[in-house]
Amino acid sequence: MDLNGSVTGTNVHLEGNSAAAASGGAVNVVQGSLTLTGGSVTDNRADNGGGIAVDIGPVSPTDVSLRGNRATSFGGALVNSGSDQGTVQMTGGSMKSNTAGLYGGAMYLSSNATVNGITISNNRVTPGVGGGIELEDDGVLTMSNSAITGNTATAATTPAGGGLYITGGTADLSGIAFNGNTLVGFEAQGAGIAQTGGSVTLDSSSSIMGNLASGAYSQGGGLYKSGNVTLDISATTISGNKVSGAGATVADVYNLGSGPYRHRHHRQHTHQLCLHQPHRPADLLHRALSGR
Repeated sequence: MDLNGSVTGTNVHLEGNSAAAASGGAVNVVQGSLTLTGGSVTDNRADNGGGIAVDIGPVSPTDVSLRGNRATSFGGALVNSGSDQGTVQMTGGSMKSNTAGLYGGAMYLSSNATVNGITISNNRVTPGVGGGIELEDDGVLTMSNSAITGNTATAATTPAGGGLYITGGTADLSGIAFNGNTLVGFEAQGAGIAQTGGSVTLDSSSSIMGNLASGAYSQGGGLYKSGNVTLDISATTISGNKVSGAGATVADVYNLGSGPYRHRHHRQHTHQLCLHQPHRPADLLHRALSGR
């Protein structure tokens, strides 16, 4: 359904819809607003944004379950790739067991999102990056009191960011548990978080624990940082992360680049040079959506 206008729903269940070769399996917010309280967005399919796609207008789900949605390319449950007029405000609820074929198993963001008190778990991207969330371009992610757990990214060569993958934009993360995420691939990079662009702040009793990067030359079971980026971590526990593979290196934090990396009051950090930086054209999704 293409939405041009305003819709408000309570305990609405959007299930089993499809938008083949298009965006927003259940709802595509072209220009308008969507407010959902309770209910679910389940088992929908699309090329981008298996459940919901946002272009222009606010989308505000509260205590909504986004589950079992699939995107062929971007954002298994949700994609927000419009202008700075496209915003997502999520409170409560969950994003579980969604899948994407390329980027962002649960959510793909190149615009703005504010997220509080949700669980993002057991999502998958294959083959690709960002098992839970991918953030890029000028996107802004403000996230608090949430869990990103048990997500997976797989690829033959360089999967990255089992929980969160950042190639651009700004992520302000407070009270987030990046726990038990997995990467599988030859040169897996950052099973909890991978950052190759933008700016990230992580604080307020956050954790990066029990993540696994599995591959012959896997790097950074907990966190991978590369390039001229800014990473600021405080009051965060980083421990119990693992890498596996004959040439695997550094279980917790793998740090490369000229950008600042500040760490205050967190457990266990390690620095070591890295040899490779994952990359893809930033305008790929915009080209994909231009034919909509």
